[in-house]
Amino acid sequence: MKQTAVEWLAETLRFSSKDLYAEMYEHIEQAKEIEKYVAQQYAEFAIECYRKELPVLEFDGWINHLNTNKK
Repeated sequence: MKQTAVEWLAETLRFSSKDLYAEMYEHIEQAKEIEKYVAQQYAEFAIECYRKELPVLEFDGWINHLNTNKK
């Protein structure tokens, strides 16, 4: 299985600086939870589009759409 961006960053920190990794551990774990949440939200969005026979935005387009509608 491929790594997520957060997993890659955590592994890179762990191998390059154990002190920094230890210091950032709680933030890394929180980022993993956020990453899971966002993936779930996108999956629900994609399923809803499919059910409504709408085109599914790519992930970046979906994120931009969310950020645009926040304002």
